[in-house]
Amino acid sequence: MVPWGLCGRCVEAKVAERSNCHRLRGRPGTSDQIKRLQRHNEKGKRQPGDVNVEIKVRNVQMVPTKQVKYLGVIWDCHGTFGNHVSTVARKAEQKMAKQARVMPNIKGPSSAKRRVLCGAVHSIVLYAAPIWNQAMNMKKYQTRLEMLQRGGLLRVASAYRTVSTEALHVITGSIPIDLLVWERKSIYENMGQGEDLKTIKSRVRQVTIEKWQQRWRDNTTVAQWTKRLIPNVQRWLQCKNRDINYFTTQILTGHGSFSEYTKRIGKRESDNCRYCDSVDTADNTLLRCRRWARQRIHMNTELGEELSLANSLEVSQEKWGHITEFVRNIMLKKEKDERAVYVKHNASTFIGANNELYELFKSNHFEAEITNVLKRDKIYWHFIPPRTPNFGGIWEARIKQVKVYFKKVVGDSILTMEMYTLLTQIEACLNSRPITPLSDDPTDLQALTPGHFLIGAPLNSVPEADLTSLPPGRLSR
Repeated sequence: MVPWGLCGRCVEAKVAERSNCHRLRGRPGTSDQIKRLQRHNEKGKRQPGDVNVEIKVRNVQMVPTKQVKYLGVIWDCHGTFGNHVSTVARKAEQKMAKQARVMPNIKGPSSAKRRVLCGAVHSIVLYAAPIWNQAMNMKKYQTRLEMLQRGGLLRVASAYRTVSTEALHVITGSIPIDLLVWERKSIYENMGQGEDLKTIKSRVRQVTIEKWQQRWRDNTTVAQWTKRLIPNVQRWLQCKNRDINYFTTQILTGHGSFSEYTKRIGKRESDNCRYCDSVDTADNTLLRCRRWARQRIHMNTELGEELSLANSLEVSQEKWGHITEFVRNIMLKKEKDERAVYVKHNASTFIGANNELYELFKSNHFEAEITNVLKRDKIYWHFIPPRTPNFGGIWEARIKQVKVYFKKVVGDSILTMEMYTLLTQIEACLNSRPITPLSDDPTDLQALTPGHFLIGAPLNSVPEADLTSLPPGRLSR
């Protein structure tokens, strides 16, 4: 490679030196084919710029460029390999986007298969890592690859997007990308010294895990709950039952259907557990909440010992299956109970009804069965903010539809007695709109409409008055 900024004769000397070294024969007088690589301004000072340079070696014209791709690696003129990292990251992102479609949070492939799919993306990124590893010294390129790896680990762990990157690395057992690059570089540097390749990889991998463990131990800001569960990274990597899913990830990270988490992100006003007086955390749900006492006793019977943080991850594969089943059942129930909250508009009638029902439920004269159901399922009223319209979007939408029909029919006209008839017809049209889908019964061709609650049939037109009781003489007038 010829440095930029050299004059024509210097370039000629460099080319001749390289040609003689590699036994290449060029045409004499190549200085006539070389222009200066620097341009000058009006004052004669040098300034950088793109200048066309023509170099011929053995009648082959060579044009210098700012970067060149050789064996899949993009070499730039500054030797930073920044363009290579950016190009590879874009390619890996496209691959990851396609794989994410087959890795939903619930169902989909197992965590082992998800790790294999994520490993394919790692292979794309880590190609020729010993060559371009110096690019990781620049923060922007390291951050770019870390964000790429984070997107894949979210799919592997089926985790919430608020989970920290450090926790994702540990839970999925994926080594951070910068340590993987360092590992590839170290393996390459130790090759050719008479040591077996398998031994080199094993020794370097052990050093990599030690670096990762030290980084995990020094972390004091994020993923502290995960750190309590998995303090030793190497022991977790050696665990054969490291099968995680959407529900176990919530327990391992503390990000999920927990009031402490939902309050932290602004989704709830209180962090109290809906089943007990404690703070609703993953720890409380897993070990202490009395709502799951019966399921916890059954699981402890299957395990043969009481579940604790110390032994929750150091069990056999069969016992781990009992733990994951217990976690799945309680998390599904918690999500179902959260959906049992009735969202009502902030009208005074609803607020009064809430107070009346609350007093009624506390009385001893109310049916015991209904009281037990409401108490067990924790059904309560949740009001929208006080400053929103009392009757919310449904009523506002109906008023808007009346205005649309009214403007289309009336236009600029001024109505008198016809106004009542027109509004009645508009009301009939709106009350004829279906509010439920058609049933599966082939003989039932009508959808449920508001008109069924008024007259027992859809209001396709204005109902005719019943005139059967009038004398025929009055009808002919």
